Amino acid sequence: MKKYVQWYNTERIQKKLGYLSPVEYRLKYLN
Repeated sequence: MKKYVQWYNTERIQKKLGYLSPVEYRLKYLN
């Protein structure tokens, strides 16, 4: 379950984020 939560919060592609993972989205807008 812990691995799923980590995946869900960091790697899963999200439509509301422009089809980026949360990590990609964060990196894109921090730079």
